Amino acid sequence: MRLKFFKTLLDAQESDTPVADICWSPNNVKLAVATFERVVLLFDRDGMRRDKFSTKPADAAAGKKSYVITGLAFSDNSELLGVAQSDNMVFVYRIGADWSGKKVICNKFPLTGSPLRLLSADTGFFTGTSDGKIRSLDCKTNKSSSLWSAGSCCVSLARGSEAMLASGHIDGTLYLNGRLILRYTLPPTAMVLVSSYEASQYESMLRLVAAHRPALLQATRKKAASDLRAAGELRAAETYYIQAGENH
Repeated sequence: MRLKFFKTLLDAQESDTPVADICWSPNNVKLAVATFERVVLLFDRDGMRRDKFSTKPADAAAGKKSYVITGLAFSDNSELLGVAQSDNMVFVYRIGADWSGKKVICNKFPLTGSPLRLLSADTGFFTGTSDGKIRSLDCKTNKSSSLWSAGSCCVSLARGSEAMLASGHIDGTLYLNGRLILRYTLPPTAMVLVSSYEASQYESMLRLVAAHRPALLQATRKKAASDLRAAGELRAAETYYIQAGENH
């Protein structure tokens, strides 16, 4: 993949208002940008700003400056935009897959902790919160449900094929579908789940990680992976990686 500079969407500002988050719609029609001024800007594929809207606090009495935007995510059909906020709320806006629709709040999900990560799901969104909970937000029923709790602030969230969902936490733990698979010395602030057809590339990646991060082969890592292998939930590439670590 070759990257090329296209244009500057927002000029640098001499103020404490950095960009909070950005995300593309799956149909590549809209780019959403959230600022720390609690405003969402919408750009088209040519980088032209086409729309913007101000968000609202979970509690109107708390005031407009009582929160910041912590994350954005489009739904799989590009019609909904989820906005995660530090005041323990996720608002879902129906903005349409193109530029003809009107913006309206269609869902509100109050939470017990601040939603720090937000991903699209089949029926809505997944979110990871400051109190370590991973929750499913169903936009059809307007209900949220807890998937698992790690007891430590969620700092990363990744969705994969075959109904896989992984969460990384500030204490260095990484969970896959609710099962602890890794404990590292640093928080996993970003991660990607690869598909099964990428097994060969996945194995190469694991070898590279093993070469440059030998701490990943610590006893807790091997034990967690061995448990997964015994349960038949560990891929062949990772099994090779664990066995290689056990032999050194």
